[in-house]
Amino acid sequence: MCCWNCLPWQQNQIDKLEQEILKLKGETTKPKIKPSKMDDDLPKDEDENGDSDKSKKNKGPKHSKTVHLKIDATIDIQPDNIPEGSTFKGFRKVVIQDIKFETFNTCYRLAEYQTPDGSYVSGQLPDGLSGCHFGNNLIRFILYQYHHQHVTQPLLLKQLLDLGVEISSGRL
Repeated sequence: MCCWNCLPWQQNQIDKLEQEILKLKGETTKPKIKPSKMDDDLPKDEDENGDSDKSKKNKGPKHSKTVHLKIDATIDIQPDNIPEGSTFKGFRKVVIQDIKFETFNTCYRLAEYQTPDGSYVSGQLPDGLSGCHFGNNLIRFILYQYHHQHVTQPLLLKQLLDLGVEISSGRL
């Protein structure tokens, strides 16, 4: 291209001419990449007039992102010490989202009866559970982790054992 001691404006001029030659030949040229606008959204301090950029943007009304969440538990928390003569003004809601992984084991007790001819009759497991010692939600979780999240079988086995699921590597 150019020698190491070219001035920056010379290098810029050479680049422009090389791009023009490529364009005339019909070959691909350097793409024109606009500068990123990600930094434009960041709030700036105050400008020289004392106005903040935040007040200039019309973002619209604020709304709660947790208004549609199902609340599983509500816990009231009182201050540690309330000064004498204080007046209760209500609660300020703070919603904490969390996830809970726990095993849920069900023991089906199948009643068995012996008929007068000596054969046995017993209750049947609900549809979808016959011949398997693992529930549908557990099977769905395993398939989702393996096929969609690409969790390897050894890691999935360790995860299930840590959760308290009794399963062998062969059964997995």
